[in-house]
Amino acid sequence: MQRFAYAFAPSLALLVVAPACADEVVFDAPDAAPQPVFAELPPAPADWLLLFDRSASWSRREDRFDGLKDGVTAFLAARSGDIELAATYFPRAFDANASCDVADFSTAELTWPATNEDVTAALAGWDITSTGSTLGPALEGAGLIAGARRVARPGRSTSIVILTDAAPGEDETCETSAWDAIAGVARDVFAAGRGPNVHVVGVLGTATAPDHPAKVGGIAVAGGGYAAFVNGGQSDIAASALGVLRDLESRAAVCTRALPAGFVPDALTVTSPDGTVTELARAADASACAGPQFFLDDPAAPTTATLCSGDGGIGGVCEVTFLRSRVAGSPTVVGRAGASSRP
Repeated sequence: MQRFAYAFAPSLALLVVAPACADEVVFDAPDAAPQPVFAELPPAPADWLLLFDRSASWSRREDRFDGLKDGVTAFLAARSGDIELAATYFPRAFDANASCDVADFSTAELTWPATNEDVTAALAGWDITSTGSTLGPALEGAGLIAGARRVARPGRSTSIVILTDAAPGEDETCETSAWDAIAGVARDVFAAGRGPNVHVVGVLGTATAPDHPAKVGGIAVAGGGYAAFVNGGQSDIAASALGVLRDLESRAAVCTRALPAGFVPDALTVTSPDGTVTELARAADASACAGPQFFLDDPAAPTTATLCSGDGGIGGVCEVTFLRSRVAGSPTVVGRAGASSRP
């Protein structure tokens, strides 16, 4: 429930009477300084676009491909229901050739709101293809899909969740599937907090190159998201992927808050059930985050406020608040704005 508290100061007029025989003079004193407005901010509902990798690299360990599908299916059965889902995949092949055309990835196989049953049935029918990774254009296309959703449904947390075993130097097919280029695409999609977050759930191979976690993690960092790596056999992958997806769900609910229409907060107060209180100042945008701050999705007409993450998604106020919530429970977040921002 959103709660609003308003404080108003009455206008004051000062009447001054001159000595006898003088005309009466009346001065209007300026209004008292505007008082701040407060609003309790609920967790923003979430939209997720699942971007599933079906490239040929899975053929080396098909059990891991099945394990990732099992983990997603288990998450669907356990999720709270506050997330609306869409799902799509890459690569896409035409005449046995993998497409590198962004337009071929700009529509989702399952659009919002896909049901648990819709996604489960789609996953069951998605087999491993014979072509290499086309993650670059696929992510760019997913950005178009999720970005349009964000514009159409303001006040929500929007994310692309990449589910992949792609490894640097192995199976890139398109020019924009080079790893540095993919990070650049993720950065453009996120657009300093104005666009969707990009998360990566990466399945590690048998022989992992030393730069694998950093390069894959770099995609998530550039996209304002989180990277997690899972390994093992089918059951291990399934259990680990389930845990990662549940953490992403909980983290979004803690760190991204919906704003009342017209409310532009200058500061947030985050209060944990254990009594810990954290005061946050507003950063110019996600790229300017430093210390205990938050950013708005659109500084001119915001619909969400998000707690800042630390460098690489580690140690920021979002992460600290999320970890505390796992022990103490969900925090209360109250925004403070000037009177001109009164909803």
